[in-house]
Amino acid sequence: ESPHVSAAMAPARSATHWLFIMAGTAFMVLCSRDHGRSLGDGANLKLFGANPGVRRVIRVRCRHPRRTLIGGSGDGEEGDITRTEASHLKKGQMAMIKDQPCRIVDNAVSKVGKHGAAKCHLVGKNIFTGNKVEEICPGHSSVDVPSIKKSRMTVLEYNADEGTLNVMDEENNLARDDLTVPDNNPKLQEQIENLLEEGKEFKVVVLKCQGQEQVIDVVDIQDGINDDDLREEDL
Repeated sequence: ESPHVSAAMAPARSATHWLFIMAGTAFMVLCSRDHGRSLGDGANLKLFGANPGVRRVIRVRCRHPRRTLIGGSGDGEEGDITRTEASHLKKGQMAMIKDQPCRIVDNAVSKVGKHGAAKCHLVGKNIFTGNKVEEICPGHSSVDVPSIKKSRMTVLEYNADEGTLNVMDEENNLARDDLTVPDNNPKLQEQIENLLEEGKEFKVVVLKCQGQEQVIDVVDIQDGINDDDLREEDL
């Protein structure tokens, strides 16, 4: 390349270089100026090129977490509560519907109408009573999502007349006599009575959620099943 040509192109290259620097600086200034408002609101940052007839629109979104911890320690233990939008709830997830801990059976989300937001028809099953619970709410509304915990306790005694159990809570090294077998679960009552008559050692599975607890199943110790098998999906 001729030295004369290079010398002639140098001013053009320098001008282009400075043009890019100025454009980048202007973009950063606009971003910093609208950072607190635009990122939170999902607003547009509008930049105009050299041609006033051309408008470039850059949409900047701030991705918020779908769940927000509002109670508990956040370590997944019983007592934790998070919040999520109603439209994000899926079948099988936990949710508080009409102040009842439920597992979602169905979530029918209607399309956004001309004069309003999308609606959600939440259908859940109370994890303690098994009753069906329904609620209709806006799709963007916040719904509490409780955490649940299942533990096993060794059965020491069972009073069939009162339906009460004496158990040993090995996790907390505590003997308890305040657990009852649900009246609406005669099959579970029969299982417990049969195991006691056979002289077998067994444990009951206790479900805990939002300060409530209930015996939901029995496990024969001789089956050799781990506590690791206690999963939410088994409810």
